[in-house]
Amino acid sequence: MVYQQLALWDAAGTQVGCATYVAAQGTVTLQSNSLTPGQNYWISVDDNNTPGTFSLCVTNQIDYDFKDGAVLLSNTNNWCSADAEYSNTFATADESLGSCWNGALNKNVWFTFNATTSFIKVSVKTGGGFGSMVYQQLALWNSAGTQVGCATYVAAQGTVTLQSNSLTPGQNYWISVDDNNTPELSAYV
Repeated sequence: MVYQQLALWDAAGTQVGCATYVAAQGTVTLQSNSLTPGQNYWISVDDNNTPGTFSLCVTNQIDYDFKDGAVLLSNTNNWCSADAEYSNTFATADESLGSCWNGALNKNVWFTFNATTSFIKVSVKTGGGFGSMVYQQLALWNSAGTQVGCATYVAAQGTVTLQSNSLTPGQNYWISVDDNNTPELSAYV
């Protein structure tokens, strides 16, 4: 199959979610965190007039596409992920957009940490081996969902850094990362 697309439906026939291709072949992902346990749902798969075989994978484990599945950053002392480790390809809207963000679409992904000091510096790096995302932007949120800080790009790729010295040690915080309507985050946080 090429140009695959899929949709998720509830028992009333209402579409819960939809995803489509960005390339002729590869992986198309659809996620939803709005299902009702015990209810039946249907997944429909189709192509863009180019039929063929495909594989299907399903999991009920929430991932960092949603705040509830945020990646736990247990070490915030000079830690960096592997190059191009994370992605917001096929990410879905979740929670609020950062107040300084550009673009009207919300395709954010989430990370969380427990503050050990009042200071945090978060950098999202793209370009070269760091990742293919362009126009990256990030925001920092406290446990009440209030934005603590926001940062956005000054160039298509490079490093975007957010710093705050107003954290409360022992409290949990969340970082959301998005792009300006360009679907690829392979960056390190």
